[in-house]
Amino acid sequence: MRRLVYTFCLSAPIFTALFCMPASAEDSAEKAKAVFESAKKMLAETGDCEAAMHKVVEAASLDPTQKDYSTHLLWIGRTQRLQALKAREKDEEKWCQWSRSLNMFYMALGMKQQAIENAKELFARSKLPKDAIRLAKAYYHAEEFENAAALLRSLGDERTPDTDAMLVLAMKQAGDAEGAIALARELECPERLDAGTAYTMARVKAIAGDAETSAAILKALFVATAPSRLEGRKQNVVDCADFDPIRDTDLYKEAMETESELSGCSEGKSCATCPMRTQCQQGGTESQTEGTEMDPTK
Repeated sequence: MRRLVYTFCLSAPIFTALFCMPASAEDSAEKAKAVFESAKKMLAETGDCEAAMHKVVEAASLDPTQKDYSTHLLWIGRTQRLQALKAREKDEEKWCQWSRSLNMFYMALGMKQQAIENAKELFARSKLPKDAIRLAKAYYHAEEFENAAALLRSLGDERTPDTDAMLVLAMKQAGDAEGAIALARELECPERLDAGTAYTMARVKAIAGDAETSAAILKALFVATAPSRLEGRKQNVVDCADFDPIRDTDLYKEAMETESELSGCSEGKSCATCPMRTQCQQGGTESQTEGTEMDPTK
């Protein structure tokens, strides 16, 4: 009996070494990915930021090299802060500002129902077309296309080219392709557009089969896009089925060859590899006016 016990005691360190070895980097990365996906699912289904944050922290500790995890931690933290600011704000204008900012983070985190409820509350108070767009966009991302279209139609005299452009996309997704094409053909393009609205208007004019206008908008958009973001913006166009009616035209092909006219630095080089790109006003920051830009894959 003593011999058996002694033998086991000698073997225990070997047993521990075999079964308690640290996981490989690949195993840790896979586990981290699974934990992170469960966090995103939790946010989408329950909106529980606190519980989701704990999961993302776990994912980040398993795989510190993955930047998406630290980015999500930042987004979740800001979402919680904005929720608190909105809850205690008494000033109406500031309350609306917090709500608009909160909506961006809800959308970024895939919290679709929270985005809808927040945007509903915001539009009920402000009655502004830009907030109608936020609500319609939230409906759109939740694939509630008929609700988005109904809301935009209900604006009456408050309808704008922005809201009508979004209405075209909602109508198309809701199954009213003929109505969407008819409205797209009637829609006049404003002279001044922010990046988000320009992208949407290019989609709308492509739906109408107006290659000339759509391509002209795309050219202007690409020219004004920082070099570090140009490839991604062009890929959105490639992935978007709304451009299919004009895809084979020379005008579209020519537009897709357009290069940025922003340098991002005094030397005129691409900002993609610049270590200062996160602090650069031209290349390092995303426009806060996303307008009516929606999921390019739909």
